[in-house]
Amino acid sequence: MNTDLSAIHITASDGSKRAVLLSQVKIVHRGSEAAKLGLSGVAIDSLCATVELSSGDCVTFRFPDIEQRNRFAFCIQTFADAHRK
Repeated sequence: MNTDLSAIHITASDGSKRAVLLSQVKIVHRGSEAAKLGLSGVAIDSLCATVELSSGDCVTFRFPDIEQRNRFAFCIQTFADAHRK
């Protein structure tokens, strides 16, 4: 996350990078809630949080436990809500 808490910087396992502006976050789906998005080829389970952007793009993160997933989802949604106001 950058210093003014306006974007998260993501580096994928293949080395590609992307910045996601928190003002573009539509909603954070927890666990199987993301199944309603119809993301084909994406394995989603109870340990996942899927960030849906206003562009329709999605980024899914997997966590070691539900507590960490929930903390991430809460923080990202809180920061996103603050940047949209």
